[in-house]
Amino acid sequence: DVYKRQLLIVFVLQNTQPVDFTFLFFSFKITQVLLLFLTFALGLVVGILLPDFLKKRKDESNSSENN
Repeated sequence: DVYKRQLLIVFVLQNTQPVDFTFLFFSFKITQVLLLFLTFALGLVVGILLPDFLKKRKDESNSSENN
């Protein structure tokens, strides 16, 4: 557990450079480690919510076909 924390600290310290982030019409500077964290968090949320959404949608289409 201590090693995981030390690796995280090293990772954060090595990725503190500011980077330009551009998406559609938005552009701003953000630290590289924050951008990586936000990308990971977004992927985690999508990975958790998307399968439930798709299953619900599939169940609704199956129930409408049965009626």
